[in-house]
Amino acid sequence: MAGMPDLVNQRRPRWRFHLSGGRIFLDLANTVSWRAGSHPIDRLRDYGDFVEWARQARLIDGREARALERNARRRPWQATAALRRVRALREAIYDVFTSRAGRRRPDAAAVDLLQREFRRALRHLGLAVRARGFALTWVTSTDPLTRLLGLLARAAVDSLISDDLTRLKVCRSPRCGWVFLDTTRSATRRWCDMKVCGNRAKAQRYYIRRSSRTAG
Repeated sequence: MAGMPDLVNQRRPRWRFHLSGGRIFLDLANTVSWRAGSHPIDRLRDYGDFVEWARQARLIDGREARALERNARRRPWQATAALRRVRALREAIYDVFTSRAGRRRPDAAAVDLLQREFRRALRHLGLAVRARGFALTWVTSTDPLTRLLGLLARAAVDSLISDDLTRLKVCRSPRCGWVFLDTTRSATRRWCDMKVCGNRAKAQRYYIRRSSRTAG
């Protein structure tokens, strides 16, 4: 469609996401790199990036990812709106959960947005009979472009009303800002990912020690 952005750019190599938040909605919040720095990088540049993130996070499989991409090409305006909602939900989740980690009151607008997406999700949930009992399921009329939003909003709200947030932390790197759940036995985890910010911090400490010895 003329004038529309390329919502699913298959020619550009996809980013390999770091899924180290401990909860799927925290991994969504961490799709902005170097949040606390002066030049944050949004890794959800188009709708295809969101689909790829969901595939890497194992929310969908390859077949479902291809179906979502085809749907996005057929319905570019709806895909643009869906991506806008994804980013808005991501920022709301980030604000609410970093506020919890810092023992601060979250922004009211962020809470309202999370609640709106949660209520939308509830409208599309149904009860299914399984061999061993009952389960919640998505009704078939749910828009596939936004169904994942409901799953993420519900997971975030379920976590907020549980007691598993006592180990919620923000990465100690001054440029990072990623939020994660510390599931280590000792509860001493400091970095979002030891392979990323942890190694950077180690390299920086080594450089400072070596520079000090050289100067002395």
